[in-house]
Amino acid sequence: MKQLDLSKQGLSYIISEYIMEQIITGELKAGDKLIESQYAEQFGTSRAPIREAFILLTNQGLLEKIPRKGTVVRGYTKADISDILELRIVLEEMAMSRIIERGIISDCVLKMEGILIQMHVNQNKSDYTKLNYLFHQCIIDMAGSSIIKKMYEGLGISLLGLQSLTFSDKQNVAKSIKDHRVIVSLLKENQASEVAALLQQHNKDLLHHVKRRIHAGMS
Repeated sequence: MKQLDLSKQGLSYIISEYIMEQIITGELKAGDKLIESQYAEQFGTSRAPIREAFILLTNQGLLEKIPRKGTVVRGYTKADISDILELRIVLEEMAMSRIIERGIISDCVLKMEGILIQMHVNQNKSDYTKLNYLFHQCIIDMAGSSIIKKMYEGLGISLLGLQSLTFSDKQNVAKSIKDHRVIVSLLKENQASEVAALLQQHNKDLLHHVKRRIHAGMS
């Protein structure tokens, strides 16, 4: 476990991570108001690092400041949801094109294999969602493009929050593990084109499921 940096900068980061977790798990929902004094009391600090944490999360698109109401969890429109998920598909397709051109990096595949083992062991929704993100991040890293990586990381927590919806269903977790197992197997066999095709379908299935869940809840 990392040693906690309790400097103001370190504490604001810790608080922002804590609030992210609350959003990902659904403890905090769209429209919920965040109270500075409550977090200050919980973390035993002044309001300054709380405000800094709120600013960090606002810059990442997770929170928004509304006049005369305060800081609240940002909600997503149907268009926002489609844009986030479809952009993820485009970026991973671009990454796979680079991998087909550049070749498969064995160290990345080994890392993916390790993450897959953790996926089998830890299927708690929050933890599994993070492992899934790390698995796909390896594909982005393997592409060797700083631009693709920066854009993908920009989706970060927004993508995690949306993906967590599909992993509430154990059948979806089982399918996810199966797909990821095949992806690792194909990469080890140097079959990048086959991985690209499987990944495209894998991501489209996720897009369909999340859209259905979100749209049902927003209709």
